[in-house]
Amino acid sequence: MLEPYQKLLQRLRDDPEKWPELAYAPEPHPEWTRVDANYVRRLGVLVCLQYDRRPADHALVRYLFEQEVLARKDDPFQGDPTALHLGAFLLARYRQAGDVPLLWEAKRANFDTWCGFDALYLLAGDREAGLKWIASLPADTAESIREVLGKAPEAVGPDELEAWWRRKREEYPEREQDEDPHVLAQRAITLGAIDEGRIWLDRWEAVQPGDSLSLRSLMYLRDALGQPAEALRAAAKLRDLARGDEWHYASSLLNLPRYLVRLQRHPEAWEVLEELRGLLKRHCDWMKVGLARTIAEASLDLAADEACPGPIRRAAWEQGHDLIVRGVQAPLVVLRKAAKAADLVGDGALAAQYTERADREHKRIYGTKDPE
Repeated sequence: MLEPYQKLLQRLRDDPEKWPELAYAPEPHPEWTRVDANYVRRLGVLVCLQYDRRPADHALVRYLFEQEVLARKDDPFQGDPTALHLGAFLLARYRQAGDVPLLWEAKRANFDTWCGFDALYLLAGDREAGLKWIASLPADTAESIREVLGKAPEAVGPDELEAWWRRKREEYPEREQDEDPHVLAQRAITLGAIDEGRIWLDRWEAVQPGDSLSLRSLMYLRDALGQPAEALRAAAKLRDLARGDEWHYASSLLNLPRYLVRLQRHPEAWEVLEELRGLLKRHCDWMKVGLARTIAEASLDLAADEACPGPIRRAAWEQGHDLIVRGVQAPLVVLRKAAKAADLVGDGALAAQYTERADREHKRIYGTKDPE
């Protein structure tokens, strides 16, 4: 999984002029507006640096972390991904006072980093230098740091920082064999090492208790690893655990159709969607929340599948369309799916209406008409 990134790391060590090859590089993306073309390679190199820590790599680590901060500031979907947290850990290890302002930039890069990036990094590398830097800041900025720390910076003592560092060292071990298989499975997905990811996830699943938390993670990871049958099994177990609570049961049922459709089990997918519609009828207040929108979207996904039998396609389309007509919120992606499904059932007029609505919504969000 890491061999190509180990070779890349050596090139970067040999020639700093090649570092811009891993710079933040935004590129257009049809679903996510824009993405960072170099994120995966940057993560791969940072992981290699985790397992091969050298004093001489400070400037390289800082450069890679700077690129992560730039990416987080510019990401239209916010986010605080793995590479940002790993980069912060590696950078803070060098205990350089000059890195504290950059760590603060990471903290305030976007809403997600404000919530999820650990503010103790401001003090972890060099507590005294961190306190001195905070004391030099304008009062409102210093108050913001106090807010995210949950107390005055000087109240964070050396013992607390040492305990925190100990947990961080456990979170980022120096050897791959000491990693949690769950972490390795997630990493393999990001790096595109699908076969290896399946092996690691098999090992992780073998020791899990089968509770809702582990099953939910298993379902999503199996899906990401291209294993819809295995993801379906986890989703079915989640559904069974939720029996007795109709809200959680309905939420769990919603996981099933996507995998049934991928496995070309269209009649079973429609049975699940019919059951969900029955639950909606019993709980009219659910029409106002996201669950109803997701039922509409799942119905349209079934109708839009090229292999879906005609009668099921028609019924699924009518259910999705009816929910939208009855006031279920239809964001851009759902409007596009409704247009496609309407076209497949031969309703050209509604296909045109949904396409027009989708174009207007796209223009409202992005300022231009959707090129599609």
